[in-house]
Amino acid sequence: MSAPATQTAPLLAVESLDVVLGRGWRANQVLSGVDLAIEPGEIVGLVGETGSGKTTLARTVTGLVSPAGGRVVFEGTTISALRRGARRAERRRGHLQLVFQDPLRSLDPDMIVADIVAQGVRLQGETDREAIRQRVVGALGQVGLDASVLPRTPGQISGGQRQRVSIARALATEPRLLICDEPVSALDASNRNYILRLLDQLRTSLGLSIVIISHDLSSLAGIADRVAVLYRGRIVEDGPVDQVFAAPRHPYTALLMASAPSVRHDRELSPQQVTRTVAEAGALPEDLLAGLGGPDACVLASRCAFAAAACTVQPPLVAAGDHRRVACHRHSEWLTLARSRAAGGQLTTEGQPR
Repeated sequence: MSAPATQTAPLLAVESLDVVLGRGWRANQVLSGVDLAIEPGEIVGLVGETGSGKTTLARTVTGLVSPAGGRVVFEGTTISALRRGARRAERRRGHLQLVFQDPLRSLDPDMIVADIVAQGVRLQGETDREAIRQRVVGALGQVGLDASVLPRTPGQISGGQRQRVSIARALATEPRLLICDEPVSALDASNRNYILRLLDQLRTSLGLSIVIISHDLSSLAGIADRVAVLYRGRIVEDGPVDQVFAAPRHPYTALLMASAPSVRHDRELSPQQVTRTVAEAGALPEDLLAGLGGPDACVLASRCAFAAAACTVQPPLVAAGDHRRVACHRHSEWLTLARSRAAGGQLTTEGQPR
C-alpha cells in the first residue's frame, strides 16, 4: 500500500458541508458539517449503511448537487462556488470524475463502447478523430481491455467489462481524482477482486487519488489508506484503515465491524453488545430518553448502549491521536464499557458499569 504524498494543501477539501434535499415541509438535511480531505495519491474509503449520505456527498463534490452551506475546494479552487459557465468549464476539464455504481444503464443500449469512452474527451473540446481514438484505446488498455470491445454495446460485454469501460471513460479525461460509487457491489468475487486490484494499480501508475464508496468494509481492507465512516449525514470517525479496523473509536464503527466478520478484529463484540436493548432503554429516565432522541443529540444516541447525558448534544469531530478523528463524547471509555457489558455486566442510566 503506497503512502500518500505530502503537501501543504490537500487535492480535495470538503469543509463544513451541509446539503438539504427537497423544499418546505419535504426538506431533509442529508449532510451536516462534513469535513473531509483527500491527499494526492491516496485511496480513501467512505463507508456507512444505506441512507447515510455517501452518494449525496459524492454528487455534491462533483457539482451534481448544490450545498446549502460549506464549500468544496479542488486543486485550490472553490468549485462549489462556481456558477454557470465557470462550473461547466470546470466539469469539462475532467480532472474530477465520478464513476457510478451502474454507469452504463442510463445510456442508449445501442451506443457502442468507442463512443461511451469518448464522451468526456469530446466534452474537453477534442475534435480530431484519430486523437480521440488513441485516447479511447489508451484508456481501455489501462483497464485491461483491447480494441476488440470498441464496436460492442454494453449488452454485448460482461458485467466486469462494463465496470472497466466505465472506469476507462473516466480515465480518458486524464483525471486527478476518481470517486467510485460502489464499484464492486454488483460483481462476483473474481471480478470484484480484479477491479479493486486495478484501482490500486491505477493509483500507483497514474498518481491518482481515489475515493471508494462502499457498504462492504472487506473491499477496503486491502487497498485503502484511510477510511471515513459516515452515519446519518455526519462523519463519525476518520483515520488510517488498519487502525480503524483494528480498534474503532466510535461505537457505530464497531457496529459496522461487528456486522462484517471478515474484517472484524475484536471478536468479543457483536452487534447486540453495541446496541442498547429495549430493557436498557426502559430503565432510562424519561427526560434523558427524550433528550437522547432529540434533534440536537448525537446521531447514534438513540441506538447506542453507552449514551449518557452528554450525548444529548451532538459531539464535534475532534482529533483522537494517531492521525484519527472521532465524533463521540465517550470515545476514550466506551470500549471498556462494552467489554464489561459483553462479560455480563449491566450499565447504569449514565452508561457506567454497575
